[in-house]
Amino acid sequence: MKNIIFITPRIKDGKAYSNLTYNNLCDDNDMLLITLPFIKDKDKLETLLRLADGLIISGGIDVDPSFYNKNYTKAIYNRELDEYDFLVLDIAIKLNLPILGICRGIQLINVYFKGTLYEDIALHNMTTHKVLFTSKENTIFKDFLDEEEANSRHHQAIEKLGDNIKAIAISDDYYVEAIKVENKNIYGVQWHPELILDNANQKKMIENFFDICKQNSNK
Repeated sequence: MKNIIFITPRIKDGKAYSNLTYNNLCDDNDMLLITLPFIKDKDKLETLLRLADGLIISGGIDVDPSFYNKNYTKAIYNRELDEYDFLVLDIAIKLNLPILGICRGIQLINVYFKGTLYEDIALHNMTTHKVLFTSKENTIFKDFLDEEEANSRHHQAIEKLGDNIKAIAISDDYYVEAIKVENKNIYGVQWHPELILDNANQKKMIENFFDICKQNSNK
């Protein structure tokens, strides 16, 4: 049986969906990527997540700044989506699932652990830039070079790191680009690896995450 990875959906105009590009992550792996239903029943979500070997929190719009005690005017958010994502994340953490947050996902993880975000940063939306790795050992990032090129589609970024979160990489203008939660298999990246898997190191990072998921399934 294939290993099951759930991915969080996004909502718009009364529809729940996930972008097909995320399927790229599983193309060459013995993994089954399934989009979670957009339901807020904790028991039903836990029943589903107990079937999982890992969780991906997908990209999307901003996190409601009230969750980290800010009153930003440039944030575009949907509180219903935030409540759902925080519920899924909370269940997955309690089930000790490996977790990978992508773009919005890294920000959501940071806020969950009581971190904060910058309101609106310059020069990171729809571009590419250098990512500098400072701590790679024993992480899914171990195969990256010290300096890599990454895509960038965001206007917010981590400000204060959450409790027990370690910055693994920063941009060339000093914003956090990758994280790991200490003593947990929880990772986050600010870029979109699903769009640049022709880069061998990006692909290896995903494979490293899936290896952790496979190990989790054997416990």
